[in-house]
Order: sequence, then structure tokens, then C-alpha cells
Amino acid sequence: STSIAQLSALGKIHPEFTRYRKDTLAVCADTVKFFITADFLNSSHEKSKEIEKWMMNLGYRDMLRDTTTVIVKDKNAWWNILSGRVLQDLCFDESNYSVPIVLYHSIDLHAHILTDKFVTYQKYTSYYTGGMHGYNKECLNSFDFIHQENVDWNYLFKEQYKEKVWELLSEVAFENEKYKNSHVDYDLEDVRSQLQGTDVDLGLGDKGVVFSYQPYEIGSFADGTFHFIVPYEKLMPYLTDKAKWCLE
Repeated sequence: STSIAQLSALGKIHPEFTRYRKDTLAVCADTVKFFITADFLNSSHEKSKEIEKWMMNLGYRDMLRDTTTVIVKDKNAWWNILSGRVLQDLCFDESNYSVPIVLYHSIDLHAHILTDKFVTYQKYTSYYTGGMHGYNKECLNSFDFIHQENVDWNYLFKEQYKEKVWELLSEVAFENEKYKNSHVDYDLEDVRSQLQGTDVDLGLGDKGVVFSYQPYEIGSFADGTFHFIVPYEKLMPYLTDKAKWCLE
């Protein structure tokens, strides 16, 4: 898979969620725009509060690059925190640019999968703060709301088998057309060395674990994000008991 759009149709709303949209504009030294769309689970779901808290912290950490856990009473308070910080960060002093420009920051948190044990959000962020071009990030993030845990490497994979997982991931990447086109001289060992030495985002998709590498991490900005899907059936021997339970 080479595009997040192939994981989920961006823009469609999961039937058990309601989409929240906000945007704001500030004119300081430059014109600053901030946009957000986020899916909130309908309050009738027994775990709506836990999922809402996790989702808002996901947006907070990504937007503000802050690992602090925040407790926000409602989505309007969440918006005020985010928009206040973003506008403060982007409203540069007059001396930064000789010609005023348009700066922006946006985030989309769209519900992708909801089961009786976990939720997966499709996250897309983009921003431009001056220079040649902006930046974007797209990935899946998953949350086990029964155990109140992020679904990450340690949640999913047994420690003694993590090398096996890297092996599988490297094989999937090696056969990926988009990756092959931009890494024509790489053999399988080169692929594994590059993937294992770089930050990767992961989440639970429809058919497997989705590993996402952001622009510049394993390719040029023009290459965009690389998404590699390793099927669940191939990963099953290496999953923790909790991960197997989550995917039952």
C-alpha cells in the first residue's frame, strides 16, 4: 500500500462517531490559519470518555510536540488549548519575513476502526511555517480501551520475536512498488537496515499492522509517506497474548 487513502476513505465518517470541525484565523506579522477535524465517539458508547481522552491527548501531543498528558473537560476546551498554542507559535515577529506570507497548521483525526476492544484513528497533520515547503504526517494510531493502553511495539510483539517482525516488514517493503522505485539499488539487507534504524508509526488496520514512515525518514519529501501492511496471519506467531486477545 502506498497511500493512506487506500487504508480508509478520508472524509467518510464512521457511523458511531460525530465529526467536529473548527478553524481560526489570525493576522499578525503574517496570516496564520489553524484547522482541525476530529471524530468523537457518540456518548451512548460505554467507553466514549476513555476513547475521547486518548484521542484528544493524541492530537495534543502531535500538534504541540508535547508528551504531557492533559485532562480536558470537553472538545471546546481542547480546541482553545490547541488553537491558542498554535497561533502563539506561528505569529512570528515582523522581522522574520520581508513579505507577509500565509502560515498554517492542520490536523485530522478520523475514526477508522471500532471494535469491542480497540479503536484505530487515521491521523493526518500538515503545516507550513516558512521556507521551501511545508510538512505532513499520516499514520494510524490504535488504543486498547479495555486495558487503557496504546497499541505500540511492546503491546503487540513478544520481545524475543521482534527481529522476526523486522524481517517480515523488510520483506513487505522490498516488494512494495513505490519503495522499489525510489530505492533501486537496495537489496533486502539494505532495506532492513534502513527501516530498523528509523522511527516508524504503527496502528491496527483492516487486514494487518500498518507501519508508516514519514517524509524524509526513508525517502525524499516528494516520496511522501510510505505505508507497509504486514498481514495479521503472518504476525500471529510473534504477537503477545494481549495482542492476540485484542484481535480475536
